[in-house]
Amino acid sequence: MPLTPKQRIITTTGLTMAQATKGLAAEMAKLPGTFRVVSLSIATLVMKQVGGMFTFEAVAVVEQCDDTPHAEVVARIEKVQYSSLRVQVLAGGKSNRVKVVATKRWVNDSERAKLADREFLLRREPDNPADRNAIAVFSHERKLGYVPAVEAHQLSPLLDKFATVDGFVVDGATQDDDNEMSFFVDLPELE
Repeated sequence: MPLTPKQRIITTTGLTMAQATKGLAAEMAKLPGTFRVVSLSIATLVMKQVGGMFTFEAVAVVEQCDDTPHAEVVARIEKVQYSSLRVQVLAGGKSNRVKVVATKRWVNDSERAKLADREFLLRREPDNPADRNAIAVFSHERKLGYVPAVEAHQLSPLLDKFATVDGFVVDGATQDDDNEMSFFVDLPELE
């Protein structure tokens, strides 16, 4: 199937499957704008023998979701009442720290310091039109952004098994990089 003008192919390698898919997330983070994963070959990872070691190759087709530069986007507000949710705590175990994406769509620069925290809430958004694997990230009852698409693609089937749970509490961090506050969440390891 030919790619559309908004689609790109990203390929990465690693010594483990997790390294290869983390590489995809890192490459997606370098792309301008917001992208979603259209296709990800995890089940059919290719193993190549290089110098006596096997490496894994991960391939993803990604599609640009938004043509609007971030500077022109006005933050939208979405809140959720924590007290009305049934939550499962996933904090405290083995995890991988990832940067929350698309935050400029949801939080203005002036609001970021007020939302800084070490504990975050993840909520699945299976009806999200941009990505059915979407996992939203909240702090202080306010949406901050999303788990990156590659990690959401891997984690969403696990979270979907908790049918009676509305959200998941995870650890995380807030970091001030070059005068821009960034949010990070610790996702449970899947391996």
